[in-house]
Amino acid sequence: MTTTRTIQRASLDICEPSTSDSGTPGATIHTINFQINPTSYTIAKKATWQQTRTKGSKTAGPTEFQGAEPSSVNLDIVLDQRGADGTSSSEERNIQQDIDALFTCLVPTANSISSGHPSAPFVKFGWGRNVLLTAYVESVSVNFKLFDESGTPTRAVATVTLKQVPQSPARQNPTSGGLAPTRSRTVIEGETLPSIAWSEYHDAALWRTLAEANGIDDPLRLRSGVTLLVPSLTDSAYYG
Repeated sequence: MTTTRTIQRASLDICEPSTSDSGTPGATIHTINFQINPTSYTIAKKATWQQTRTKGSKTAGPTEFQGAEPSSVNLDIVLDQRGADGTSSSEERNIQQDIDALFTCLVPTANSISSGHPSAPFVKFGWGRNVLLTAYVESVSVNFKLFDESGTPTRAVATVTLKQVPQSPARQNPTSGGLAPTRSRTVIEGETLPSIAWSEYHDAALWRTLAEANGIDDPLRLRSGVTLLVPSLTDSAYYG
């Protein structure tokens, strides 16, 4: 018996920006379903270090870790007027709608302007059931490849750079008692416990809180794809 495997497709959800400091996206405005899954994408992350210069010394001074910058993802999105099977079928679509939606990611949404806190949309880059990154769009570049008789683009490749939006742990009402709820976070390539602590708490020294909460004995051996529990700041003392 032959088992049919369903292809999981990547997608980019364009959402209203967060209305709080939690970094959680709001309602979905537009979804771009990838007709062709990426053959590759690049994740980049950079740490900031500060080196103290000692006047008159022949050797460099001590170096202090200042924190990690948000992760970034570079990927190409193939947009085609034809359906996912490569034929002009009932799936035929106007790719200009997706292109326009990508460029709107660089300007504030109408709702955010009305609220008095202008902000460009947040996006969720996912593949199948996995959300790989919650981010904002830093740049968009579109290369038009094919056109119909009227000059309307029928195929294009959009190169997009996404910057991760740090998400703060949810806070609990201090009068309710007990431990505040935790949330989860999936480790991506290049992240370390100190860099995650900086992203979550703006304090790299709180990596021990993450280690204790997740039973990690060796903070240097952190595999990408692992899901971590992220305690709220009110729980950091509990976890030691």
